[in-house]
Amino acid sequence: MDRRRYIYGNTAFATKFPGKTLADFNGKKVRVLASRIERKGAELMGATAVPVDFSEIVTALQQGTIDGIKSSPPAFTSLKLYNIVDNVTATEDGVMGEVMLVSKVWWDTLPKDLQKILKEEAIALEPELYDFVLQDQANAYKLWAEQGGTVYKLPEQERTELLGKMKAATIELMNENKATAEAMNMTLKVADRVK
Repeated sequence: MDRRRYIYGNTAFATKFPGKTLADFNGKKVRVLASRIERKGAELMGATAVPVDFSEIVTALQQGTIDGIKSSPPAFTSLKLYNIVDNVTATEDGVMGEVMLVSKVWWDTLPKDLQKILKEEAIALEPELYDFVLQDQANAYKLWAEQGGTVYKLPEQERTELLGKMKAATIELMNENKATAEAMNMTLKVADRVK
């Protein structure tokens, strides 16, 4: 099977505070996924990680339970968060990814010619999905600004240092378990080949 994937969107933060630099995140409560890696990433930014169910994000922002959320920009605009908070910081420290998978048991029942067709169609679909996602993300940032919000980017040196710390922390956490260590090592090898 082809190992290519398409992205759902690079991560960003929608916040009540202007996130111009990492210092702006210091002490702020941000909604992240409940994983150790997501919590560690928020900690490295100086924020307090607060896992909140996605269905409760709007209420949590309105009530001050959290000061911001981490997700992808199209998620922010689909929830119309620009009616609640003014700022987005495009950290792009992660990717909300999607992977095309099929059951190997089912795949193996298919005739070779049908396997070939399905594989070719999936590979042909990937560039279209990739372009769609990038445009969807650009549209989300544009809509955010049109609704009166502000989109920030961290200073490049801060972002580069943050990404290095996040990568090291992710590898360390993944290496605590044999199965996740193997998955991490495979991911890094594939990433090196793609560069």
